[in-house]
Amino acid sequence: LRLVSAEKPLRTVENLEEKTSAELVDLLADSDAWWRETAQRLLVERGDDTVVPSLAKMAREGATGQAKIHALYTLAGLGRLSAEDTLAGLSDDDYAVRIHAMQAAEPFLDASEAVRDKVIALASDDDPRVRLQAAMSLGETTDPEVLAVFVKLASKHGAEQWMPNAILSSASPY
Repeated sequence: LRLVSAEKPLRTVENLEEKTSAELVDLLADSDAWWRETAQRLLVERGDDTVVPSLAKMAREGATGQAKIHALYTLAGLGRLSAEDTLAGLSDDDYAVRIHAMQAAEPFLDASEAVRDKVIALASDDDPRVRLQAAMSLGETTDPEVLAVFVKLASKHGAEQWMPNAILSSASPY
């Protein structure tokens, strides 16, 4: 027995393993999470580098925030994520894309001044979830400049839930 919406027609079940890698990239923008996640898993399992340019474009220009996020993580899963791939996401209008782009950008914080500066700027974002992620992500850099960012976060946003914990855990190497 399967529950389905009376207003929405049933979707044809397809074998995604038979899809080309390019078709799987398109599925990263699907409205259904199962299709997005399965496409992402299959792309990573295949290790097909021919889709890297398409993924990088989707990470920058995807139709939805979910598509951009899946593209970023697929690039990371393929070992082909670059600092440049994360920069557009760090400036995205969608707070969720900014958060995930920060997480994906953590390996580049010491290597890319542009990425580090953008994550530092996100510590002043209007969205408290973005600020919290900035506090956590900045713990991945060894740049002592972030100490001033932690002080500013503590003084302006120290009463926000989890912010003190994020600052303390990120500042612990200093």
